[in-house]
Amino acid sequence: MKMKIDKAEKRDNKRNKQQHGMRVDNRSIFVIQETVIKKSKKNKEN
Repeated sequence: MKMKIDKAEKRDNKRNKQQHGMRVDNRSIFVIQETVIKKSKKNKEN
């Protein structure tokens, strides 16, 4: 799991070298948003 995150971060860091000050992992944000959406859907069903 750790290795996958490191690879994703390295890829994102290459892409985000212009935005040097901001180290935000877009992939992590997307996964978090997706998780929140899934949880809210489950709550509505219950």
